[in-house]
Amino acid sequence: MHRPALRLACLLFAFGGGSAAALAQTAMSAKTFKALGGEFSQQCSDPAALRAFIHHDGLTLRYRDKSVRGTKVLESRTHLGKNPPKDFSTALSSSVQDAGRLAFVFYTARGGLELAVDADGPVLARVDLLRISALRFRRCL
Repeated sequence: MHRPALRLACLLFAFGGGSAAALAQTAMSAKTFKALGGEFSQQCSDPAALRAFIHHDGLTLRYRDKSVRGTKVLESRTHLGKNPPKDFSTALSSSVQDAGRLAFVFYTARGGLELAVDADGPVLARVDLLRISALRFRRCL
């Protein structure tokens, strides 16, 4: 990057309210989607079971006949703070219109990739859930 362009980028970042946390979040890449995309559940054989879907353009949480979709997906390696658990891999966070945040947090386990849901209360309410405890989902094949 040329010096004037670098200065402009620094100024835009400084005056645009940029932060280290914002730099730690990026849009979901094609590589990330290839690795994480698909359907996750604890009971893949039960169509009414709670499910998490990772699409190339959003995240969906579905329970029974209701679903909620988040858009503007960002990948974050700092979702759980500076000292995440050792098995933490990454998180995908999205925005649900008029409800809040829907995030899928990924962990590396012996049996393969696991997903945990982290969502605001109004998001969970849209699928008739009060809360989600420490449930972890596996990829459905």
